[in-house]
Amino acid sequence: MKRKARTKQSSDGNNHVQQLFFEELLDDTAASTQELHKIDDDAEQNHLYPIQLVQDFEKFTKYLEENCVQLTKTKGFISRKYLPGINSQLSIRNDLVSRHSEQEAYPYIHFLYFLVLKGGLFQKVSAKSSQMKLQETNRLLLFRKLSATEKYLFLLETFWIDMDWDQLQENSYEDVAPSLQIFFNYVAKANQGEIFELDREILNYRTRNWNHYLQYFEWLGLWECETDIEAIEQHYRKNCYFAKKITVTEFGMKVIPILLMERNLQFWNIPLRQENGEVNPTPGAPLEELIFILPQDIERALLQQRQEKQVQSFLLPFQDVFPIADIQKGLEREIKKSVDGVYTFKVTYMKGIWRKLVLTGKHTMQDLHLLILEAYEFDDDHLYSFFMDGKKWSRKSIVSPLEHDGQKQADKICIGESGLIQGQSFKYLYDYGDEWTFDIVVEQIIEKDSSQLQPYIKESKGEAPDQYMDWGW
Repeated sequence: MKRKARTKQSSDGNNHVQQLFFEELLDDTAASTQELHKIDDDAEQNHLYPIQLVQDFEKFTKYLEENCVQLTKTKGFISRKYLPGINSQLSIRNDLVSRHSEQEAYPYIHFLYFLVLKGGLFQKVSAKSSQMKLQETNRLLLFRKLSATEKYLFLLETFWIDMDWDQLQENSYEDVAPSLQIFFNYVAKANQGEIFELDREILNYRTRNWNHYLQYFEWLGLWECETDIEAIEQHYRKNCYFAKKITVTEFGMKVIPILLMERNLQFWNIPLRQENGEVNPTPGAPLEELIFILPQDIERALLQQRQEKQVQSFLLPFQDVFPIADIQKGLEREIKKSVDGVYTFKVTYMKGIWRKLVLTGKHTMQDLHLLILEAYEFDDDHLYSFFMDGKKWSRKSIVSPLEHDGQKQADKICIGESGLIQGQSFKYLYDYGDEWTFDIVVEQIIEKDSSQLQPYIKESKGEAPDQYMDWGW
């Protein structure tokens, strides 16, 4: 008989799964032959990580591949008509959603969605209806050739290095990254082999606005959460999760010290480094200065490591946790390169008022700024920012050359090296007093020699607003 995951139901409607581990799954011949790939004979002794996440991830990617999933026009998330079908196939489900619920109401699907995108297994492409859809890439085929262990490590690496944690956090004001390092420090100091528990007092102090991050680490197998139903009922906020106790697993006791010391987040997370001014950072490379404060002993050890070691593979220290034979290969990291070519941007002020602008990859974001002003007949006499995550005043920004707050400056960033992809949307804000706000979509990228092309306005619709209408000029 096929073994099922043990679940615990909470008042928030989510099934919180006690993750299946290899030693449990190997009791089931059908599971080991049909659902698992390349499991070694000694897996029962050597593998303690949760295979359930790997299985769910494969079900998720198969569904996306077979159903040509369309995305919402506003946030670019999975259209709600697909969500119940995906939800029913996974081991962790939200059973209290309605047919009107959006992707954020399904925390597990939300997590898997960002993993497939940040891992480069799927990409957003334009559909015939002008709506975006998800399309698999060649990396998905390469991923499926990995062993179960290698697949798990790919998911861990993608989460740790490529994931934009602010996107997952749903606009919370609490910064997870620095508090996580202090949180991990509690665990790293525990006795080896000890099953470590953190109580509500510590959880409330360190994780009060983590939203679903406690669950993300549970799904990765580092700990198990006990849902705080009282906190959920008393301090209910949409799409938030509270735990009154977590128990760090034996696997977590091995992995957490590695993530804290050998693969510290501020050195390895690309979006975090980009937020602090780097254009194309190398994961693990030295920092000019630390991004956030750490306990002194941790900081000294990290700085010493940075001086003594060259950049290594993310997987290297995990060979002490997994047998070397089980980590034979992974997916090579895609090195972001400058993409020359012709870029078409649709810059919208409001419905019915937009401009299509054409520049090349060699032009700067400052050139895009100037062309927007020309297209809307504005004077160039104020500060501005491009908010690359689409959220006004976020730190994911490229700013005016006159600003000196550590963020990337527009005159130093070429469009081709900014990491833009076709279909991506972001915001442009001009004049911090009046806050003229424009939505920008990368409508097309044609990779070709564009050295002779000058920026130009391709198409216009609607009358431009009067920049000085409030002044009666």
